[in-house]
Amino acid sequence: MGCIHSSTNDGNLLLSNSNIVDQNFPSSSSSSSLTIVEQIEVEKILSAIPQHCRQTIANFPSRQLLNIYQRHFLAKYYIGQENFVCAIAHEYRVAKELEVLMGNDEDHFIYIDIYNVMSKCLMKHNAIPTATQLSRSAMALLLKHTPMDQAAISTQYANLAVIYQVQKDWVNANYCLKEAINTAQKIDQPDHQYIQLLQKNLDLIKEQVVDEIFSTMTLTKVEQKPGETEDQCRRRAMAEIIEFNAEHGTFPFDKFEFTRLPLKETESLVNDQILNDVILKLKTFLTKSPSSESEEFNFIAIEFKHAQMKETSLSPAIIEAALTIIFDQINNEKFSNDEKYASLKQFPYSFSYTHDHFFHQLGVRVFLVKTKSKLSQK
Repeated sequence: MGCIHSSTNDGNLLLSNSNIVDQNFPSSSSSSSLTIVEQIEVEKILSAIPQHCRQTIANFPSRQLLNIYQRHFLAKYYIGQENFVCAIAHEYRVAKELEVLMGNDEDHFIYIDIYNVMSKCLMKHNAIPTATQLSRSAMALLLKHTPMDQAAISTQYANLAVIYQVQKDWVNANYCLKEAINTAQKIDQPDHQYIQLLQKNLDLIKEQVVDEIFSTMTLTKVEQKPGETEDQCRRRAMAEIIEFNAEHGTFPFDKFEFTRLPLKETESLVNDQILNDVILKLKTFLTKSPSSESEEFNFIAIEFKHAQMKETSLSPAIIEAALTIIFDQINNEKFSNDEKYASLKQFPYSFSYTHDHFFHQLGVRVFLVKTKSKLSQK
């Protein structure tokens, strides 16, 4: 069984250490007849195997099959007792006995649970590369044999994500959690609590990555270069943060949006319905957003879309054009009595935008909202 051989010393030691297996365990070669209860148990074992994989296992001597599974269940029992050395010793014996019976058929469905048990044990003993390999093998077998078992596939992705988190492999951890969530949502009656837990874990990964990025950059990367202004240094730092997040799959936006420049002609595509929708969301944003409690805050179109209009089909460019029209009209005396903008003027803010914000590339349109009291002090 090539998949269970480790490339690490720790993995080899654990996988080959089968001497501690209980010597009183029934011999797999026993040919004694089965009791009725044991016959029922064998039928249960076979029924849990997909139809297209079942015949191979059904051809095994019943006593031998039962003994193999009893040892497998004992391995899982030891995991519950956190006795991972005993667990992997039993599971390794299971794998070796199956290898004799199945020859070179390493892609059989029956190995999925065995690989997962071994992976969990190896994780506990820091044999991470082998644990990762086994979990990935289990995933490949699931996708091959039961591609419609969304629950099992989602769980497998979630387990893989944990392994990648231990390695701080954020790209793969992020990918696996997203796949776990997407797959779980396809189930006819999805477990919303489970999905929320996955989403919470995904959010924690993103927070962890951001913390590490800022920590690393603050200490080593974000240093003002000779001849570089403070604003130039800030822009470079932001560009590096965006690029790092994009590369590691932890950036919730299209990074292009942080360099995209506005086009005047886009405003001609904005109709009254779009204006009304954006105005409504802007009011909500000003009323409920935590940022609105500050004396001054700013955002670009993609950030506004993500915060307030995530479900809309409107592109960030169209939303940007609508916000531009709205901000211009608020500041235009000709529209001082226009109902559409009157309610926005009641907010204690001044609305403007700039193409020279110190945290963004020159030319990118950044919307600024400042309290009027702050403006009056300047």
